[in-house]
Amino acid sequence: MPFASHITLRHNHIQNIECNNRSKLVELDLSENHFNSLNWSNFDGLNRLRLLNLSSNFIRHLTRGSKNLIDLQELDLSRNSFAVIDGGDLSAFLNLNRLHLNYLKRLERVSLEGLIELRYLSLTNCPLLAHINPTSFDGLNSLETLDLRRNALTSMTRKLVENLSTLASLQLAGNKWICDCEMTWINDVNFLIDDAKCSRPRHYASLNLTESTGNLTCSEPVILEHTIVAKKAIGKSVILECLVTGTPRPNVTWISNRGRHMMYREDPQTSHSPNIWHKATYYASHLDDIEERVKVLKNGSLLIEYVLRTDAGIYYCQAGNASAAVRFRLDFSIIGRIELYTCLIGLLTAVGMGVLALVISIIKYLAWLCSKEQRQKRKSVKQILTSLGTYKSAKFDQLHAYKTAKIDALNKYKTRKVSKMKTYKKATFGTMYAQTTRMRVYYHEQVNRIREQCLQQSLKLRESYKNMDYAGRLREQYTCQLSKVRDYSSEQLSKLHAQYKIQQQHLIKLMELLNMTSCKSAIEAECLRTESLLFDFDLDFDQHAVHVPPMKMDELDEADAESLMMNSDPSPHPKRKRLHKKRHLTDEHSDDEDDILVENYGPKEDDGSHLNNESRLRKKRRQKQHRTSVVVEIGNYGTRQEEDEELPCCSDKV
Repeated sequence: MPFASHITLRHNHIQNIECNNRSKLVELDLSENHFNSLNWSNFDGLNRLRLLNLSSNFIRHLTRGSKNLIDLQELDLSRNSFAVIDGGDLSAFLNLNRLHLNYLKRLERVSLEGLIELRYLSLTNCPLLAHINPTSFDGLNSLETLDLRRNALTSMTRKLVENLSTLASLQLAGNKWICDCEMTWINDVNFLIDDAKCSRPRHYASLNLTESTGNLTCSEPVILEHTIVAKKAIGKSVILECLVTGTPRPNVTWISNRGRHMMYREDPQTSHSPNIWHKATYYASHLDDIEERVKVLKNGSLLIEYVLRTDAGIYYCQAGNASAAVRFRLDFSIIGRIELYTCLIGLLTAVGMGVLALVISIIKYLAWLCSKEQRQKRKSVKQILTSLGTYKSAKFDQLHAYKTAKIDALNKYKTRKVSKMKTYKKATFGTMYAQTTRMRVYYHEQVNRIREQCLQQSLKLRESYKNMDYAGRLREQYTCQLSKVRDYSSEQLSKLHAQYKIQQQHLIKLMELLNMTSCKSAIEAECLRTESLLFDFDLDFDQHAVHVPPMKMDELDEADAESLMMNSDPSPHPKRKRLHKKRHLTDEHSDDEDDILVENYGPKEDDGSHLNNESRLRKKRRQKQHRTSVVVEIGNYGTRQEEDEELPCCSDKV
């Protein structure tokens, strides 16, 4: 992202990063990741970077700063795992203005020399930071704000801030300050100090730092007695004494031969049996990293347990402004005696080894003499094995040459076959492409020809349909069928009338035979009335019952015939069924009437029964008048085939 100016990569589990490309990046946030170490050369490409946030990582070591980050103005290294911060690690950032070193739980020593442009320094919440070297802030000529709140500081020397000429604010709250004579310089400074409280002594507890130090009567500390030269053997313990007096009693600070600052914290144990160096049976050089081995006693003396070779050197005892140098040397007299014994043991060991080597040589010579015959046999076996190896090598060479020749022949054969297959493939593809092209042209021509034929056929069909008068033909056929149906119905009615006349005549003859003169006139009147009801009516045909266009069946195509068959009802027409049913009922009633008349005209036995018979006869006649109405209805065009056969005049047309 060479064109981005602000990038935030928080909480991404990043362990390493390289920014070697030139970019316009101004702010970079890499907080809350997994950096273990930091190499400033990875940021060489960010020459315009001004703000870098590396807080909340696991960084333990810093390399020397990169010269390419010359524009860096603000750096945040809070919440990391630094134990020591050296000024050389950040000295390359010449334009650094703000530095944040907060919540460094392992920080014990800090040194920031050389940051000449630094204006704001925040060094807070470091629980192990109990002492700051007086020279730690040398060279910070532009520092304006120094924040040292919530650390483990107990005292601060004037020398720490006397060279900070531009300092305007000093924040010291949250520390366990010991309000003694070492802190009286606070009343003489001209910069602002926050509301820091005293922790000790008890009568000054919870008082303001400036108020408590203004009432102190102090005397300069004086070193009364100290060890000048001390000699001790390796592995032993030694105490370097430093007795100091002053009002109040000054704190003693020891500076070791390797620059480590040590102060009294609590009395060491008189019995050190749990320590591992008491059980060492050899020189334990690895104990040099154990800090508990060197401690400051309550009286100000320095205790060194299990002296190592690296402990030799000059130690400084400081108490306020007073200081004394103590030279500690190792006692090599014991080492000299140990060397004499070592030489004697070594000489005896060498003599023994020489005698042992001589004995072994004699034994080897005797064994060589005894195994001469076996050596000759082994020699012959070795020669045979050598010849076999030579023969095997020659055979392997021949097999390798044969294999190489066969592989070459196979490769040539393969190359030849592949070239032939390629040639055949090219020819085949060319032929197939030409055939495909010809087929495509042929199919295109065929499709065009079929399309033209379809268009011509559709035009012909359209013209032929226009020329044929199908509607007129169907109308003529309908008129013909209707006239034939009327003729057939009139013929059937005439037959029915003739049959009824015959039955009436037969009935009259029966009545004459029975000498029923009194009933004859009534029966004739009723019969005449019935005849007039049966035959005095006109047939009204529905002229609009069928709307089928006139069309001959031989002129219809298959599609039209199928549509006519689908629309026609294969079952008998309901009106025609009703006609047959009424005809059948009429015949049955006529037969019943004849039977009743015959029974009624028998011999008379009782006048009352004769009257009952006459009433029943009148009732039957009235019912018959209602039942003898004949309804002739003409069905639609689709009728059953067996009814069409009853109309011989129309069967040849349909």
